[in-house]
Amino acid sequence: MINAIQVTPAGSAIHVEIDGLEDMQDAVDGLIEFVSDPDDEFEVIVNEDGLALNLEVNTLASVMTGIRLVGTVLFVGRADRGGNTTSVPKGVMGMLHQANMLLEMAGRPVGHPSWEQVR
Repeated sequence: MINAIQVTPAGSAIHVEIDGLEDMQDAVDGLIEFVSDPDDEFEVIVNEDGLALNLEVNTLASVMTGIRLVGTVLFVGRADRGGNTTSVPKGVMGMLHQANMLLEMAGRPVGHPSWEQVR
């Protein structure tokens, strides 16, 4: 079981526990795809068919990563040496808070996000 942060297009960011592939697919409502920047300490799990399904842009996750992301996404840790997905680093929730503040300062709030601290 790993800890992750689920971010919705409405701007909600909550701590979730993920226990395998099926939980990941349920969280993003479909088949999964990993998206990441090699310099980041985290990876993002997205709905593989999100663009084709014309899912809503996830503004908060997009600002956080610099990548256009759609639908509900999961932030997780980088894979370990065995290729297993790891828990999201604790600093990621703070980074999401900062991204949300930037959006608010730019006059582009993503709604009224509900934040739950990572345990």
